[in-house]
Amino acid sequence: MPISPSDQLKIVCFLGKMYDDESFVSGIHKYEASQGETKTAEATLKRRRHDWFVDGAKPQGPNFLQLMDALEHNGWPKDLPSPDKLLEEKVSLPAFLERCQLRYSTVSTILSKESLEEWKTRHYGLHFMEKLNDRAREKRARVLLPAMVGAYRLYRRHSELPGILREHFIINARRDGYCEGKYFQYVRAKPSGNVIPFNVFYCDFYVIAFGANTSISGRTEILTVSVIVQNAFPQGNTQLDHDERYFVGMLSGIYDYGNVLLSERVLVERRKETIEELSKSAGSFIPQQIRHSDEFEYKKAADVIDNTLDGQTLAVRPHRREWVLGDEPD
Repeated sequence: MPISPSDQLKIVCFLGKMYDDESFVSGIHKYEASQGETKTAEATLKRRRHDWFVDGAKPQGPNFLQLMDALEHNGWPKDLPSPDKLLEEKVSLPAFLERCQLRYSTVSTILSKESLEEWKTRHYGLHFMEKLNDRAREKRARVLLPAMVGAYRLYRRHSELPGILREHFIINARRDGYCEGKYFQYVRAKPSGNVIPFNVFYCDFYVIAFGANTSISGRTEILTVSVIVQNAFPQGNTQLDHDERYFVGMLSGIYDYGNVLLSERVLVERRKETIEELSKSAGSFIPQQIRHSDEFEYKKAADVIDNTLDGQTLAVRPHRREWVLGDEPD
């Protein structure tokens, strides 16, 4: 459902720092002064704003053109289309917020009841989504989520391949309450693998990622990966250790060739290279098999993801990544 014109105008005026009564009147007056025009009465401008923002009257004619010019005159964001161009876009509220480079939490207090209900229905229709988005407002989440943008390796066992499988994923965007990324999954019949979009949410001592893909057999494959991140905060507060590179977790999915659910340990390694640097090299994200001959990399992953330390097949604890620290060769 497209965003309402009045909410669209509110967001545009918010971007132009002309949303409340005072800033709206001040913005128009500054523009009029720059053009040598007589100032419009303050009461008239407040009534005009009320008609547009509250009553939903459609801005038109000279008054609308004056507002568009005032927004651009008073410091419109340089990396966005002009205000009038934005207002021409007939898109949903989430799409419009993304276009404006805004988060829902930033503008939720100025939106109409209808837009708030539409957002809640779209995003919080499943109760766990509401809980996940609430978590993103915590102090540690606000530190961690932006810092997660980057490139990663994922090590795991494969049900049919010998050795260890090295796959890749990137987290390339921070959204309102979560991050977005792409998982480059190994597929036996497809050397380049699958590219599976996913969303990742903060859940206190771990993060959880959800991705969906159509498998070779035509079924919908839902992947979840839960990764422990508490070692990224060694002091137990909100001070992030940007040098921490290794994390452990669990990957759950389905087996392509039968009605089998899978769950396995994984080792995640944050890469030192940026996404942009890796994207310049062909094959940077192609999954590969690691054999015993690749001694350090094989041992690094095998000692963490194999089952002998915990005594439980489907459990993973933070101590699994402790041995990795300091053991990497020069």
